[in-house]
Amino acid sequence: ITNETSTSPESLTCIFAGAINQTDTVYFYFPYDDLSGWKIKYSEGTTLDLEDYYDETNKLIKIPFEFQSPTVAISIYKI
Repeated sequence: ITNETSTSPESLTCIFAGAINQTDTVYFYFPYDDLSGWKIKYSEGTTLDLEDYYDETNKLIKIPFEFQSPTVAISIYKI
């Protein structure tokens, strides 16, 4: 991780550095019970529903990603 920005309790953006075509998985602790309205957005514009990546047993969001460029920004936010 090269940078982390939180503009509110309902928004977090992290920037990761790596090699192009490298794959990785990021884990975020997410203690909230209500997953509705939460989204995941990648820097290239892909938006996903957080609930599809949530591990309820461990209260973790597991987001797999691939570096299309030397950095990838991943945002978690509530709409």
